[in-house]
Amino acid sequence: MIASWQESKWLVLSSLFFLVPSFYAYCKGLYVNSTILLCTSLASVNFWREATFSWRRNVDLVVAKIAFAIFFTQGCCYVVTCRYIGLTGVAAIGYCYYRSQTYHAQNNGLWLRHHLCFHAILTAEMILIIHDTAKTSKRLL
Repeated sequence: MIASWQESKWLVLSSLFFLVPSFYAYCKGLYVNSTILLCTSLASVNFWREATFSWRRNVDLVVAKIAFAIFFTQGCCYVVTCRYIGLTGVAAIGYCYYRSQTYHAQNNGLWLRHHLCFHAILTAEMILIIHDTAKTSKRLL
């Protein structure tokens, strides 16, 4: 078991944060982005509801990495309004993920806080990327 329900229930909740940028992307007409975020949220919730080494974990990791690659690329291409905020967010995402993994390996309860922050910062970054992507795509049309 990777995490008990007492810990993972908070990550189920924070995985639902991804529905906010998913809805925002849908409202902005970015249906592919919306679908990617919906799938990411569902895969993450499905894993954290029973956090064991299983196919659900593998699906979550693959979906999350694909989503990260797509949004990171879009962020590099389209984020112009708050580029420095976006870059700071990427650094914070990396730091939180790294600390989460490190603390988890040490059986230190701080891993949970870092992973929750990881989800929250990812959500904010995705909203920024969707905002600037929608704005840029309207200018291109």
